[in-house]
Amino acid sequence: MKASDLNSYFNNSLSLERFFESLVPEISEYTIKLSKLGSSANLYFEEDQDIYLNKGNLNKILSEVPLEKYHLNALAYIFDCLTLEEKVHYTDAISTEMVFDLADDEICKNLDSQERSRLLSLLK
Repeated sequence: MKASDLNSYFNNSLSLERFFESLVPEISEYTIKLSKLGSSANLYFEEDQDIYLNKGNLNKILSEVPLEKYHLNALAYIFDCLTLEEKVHYTDAISTEMVFDLADDEICKNLDSQERSRLLSLLK
């Protein structure tokens, strides 16, 4: 995943569909590795730009991502990448906490419409 692609998505220059298409190989590997007990997954994140995460960015991605297994795995992968990088800047405590919580694939893969609604209400 490239930081510039995520920024393009946040800035409406890249659709969610196109952004996720660019992640297919990474998400496939991530999903397979995490399905094995005691396994860890590789994260591929190219920090070609700084990312400034705020409530608006998180609202956008959480409200647009379909609540299907593949998309939830992709969301967990994205958030997992964001927790490890130096060029990721959080503008508020809620955004920070939410990203770190959803980086846990066990939490993210169980995201349902009720929990999504609760998270989105925290971002207003």
